[in-house]
Formats: sequence, structure tokens, C-alpha cells
Amino acid sequence: MNATEVRPADPAESDAPPPGPAAGRGALLRLMPMLTVANAAMYMLYMGIGVVLLPVQVELVDPADKVADFGLVSGVAAIFATLFNPMAGLLSDRSGRRNPWILCGGLAALGALALLGAARTVLLVTIGWCLVQVAMNAYQAALTAVVPDRVPAERRGLASAMVGIGTPIGSALGISTAALFVPTDIALGYLVFGSVIAGAAVLFTPSSASASDRQANRCRCASSWPPSRTP
Repeated sequence: MNATEVRPADPAESDAPPPGPAAGRGALLRLMPMLTVANAAMYMLYMGIGVVLLPVQVELVDPADKVADFGLVSGVAAIFATLFNPMAGLLSDRSGRRNPWILCGGLAALGALALLGAARTVLLVTIGWCLVQVAMNAYQAALTAVVPDRVPAERRGLASAMVGIGTPIGSALGISTAALFVPTDIALGYLVFGSVIAGAAVLFTPSSASASDRQANRCRCASSWPPSRTP
């Protein structure tokens, strides 16, 4: 190739320019409200089920020993949560990705809550609530890491505030919503809360994708077009 020949432009270079400051601001504008939504959904589930629905379900299953049974269910589930939260965080770190853990955790929580709603013994209630804790701690561990991963240092105060206001909003909504299903529609209440957390995970996942992730996807798409032709 001599000096006068011109190298054809790489489609990935010509069609996918690097994102500028405006793209970064747009990503933050999408992410900030979703931090509130995702955390509000999480606390809605924790408070609505842990404070209202689960104690009522235990009482319906075993009225005579409801206090001891609820203590057993809560204690065993707390052990699962304590062990699995750092484990899920470590696995999320090693995978280098947050969105799959948030999405899978939210969807798995829906399935676990459906099983919990069908439980008719203290043992099955314990197993079901432990499965919910496993799914929710995978969701929570990855969600907590989004702020330092995705938000610049100069905007982390605002991001933390958006996370923080999700706690009272979710707690109030969770308790008031759960009260609507007591005492006859416990299973339906579990499905409603499961749908809320699954929906929040589905909505949050695209909003939290980093600019570098989107740029890499655009580069892969651009480099594959036009398709190669064989003579």
C-alpha cells in the first residue's frame, strides 16, 4: 500500500462517535429517578411483607405458636440474608456487571413470592421467605453498587439522596398496600409485591446501562454492518 492510497473508514469509527458530556448528562437524568423507584420497590417489599403479610400468614398457619414461629422464620431468613448479601456482591464484582443481577434478582423474587403465597406449613413458609431473601439480596447488592459505578463523584450526593427518599416512600406504600390484602388475600398480596419488584428491575436495567456499555454495543453493531460477502 503506497502513500497515496486511502484506507477505508472503519464503520465502528465513523458511525459510533464516543459519547460526549450531553450523553453523560442524559444517562444521569434517566438514572436518578430510577434509583428512587428501584429502592422504593425494594423497601415496599421488605416492609409490606416482613411487617404485615408474613406475620399474618404465620398466624393463619399456626395460631397457637404464632409468636415463636414468626421468630423462627425471621431468624432463619436473617441468617440467609446476612450470608448471601456479601456473597452476591462478590459475585457481581467478579462478573463485572450489575444489571443481570438486578434483573434476575427481581424476577426470581416474583417466583419465590408465588411459592411463599402457596405455603401452608411453617416449614414451607420458612423456605419460601429464605428464597425471597436470597433473590432480594442479589437485587440489593447489585443495586447498591450502581451509584459508585455509574455516577460521577460530583453527583453522588444527589444520587444518594434519590436512593434515600426511596426508603420512606417504599415503606409507607408497602405497609398501606399490604393492609389491603389482610387477612384473606395473602397470596394475592405476595403476587402484587412480586410484580412490583420485577417491574422495577425491568425498568431499571436499561436506565442504569453505562455510556461505555452502550458505546461498546454500538461499535459491535457497526462493525458487523455491512455483512461480509463470500465470492
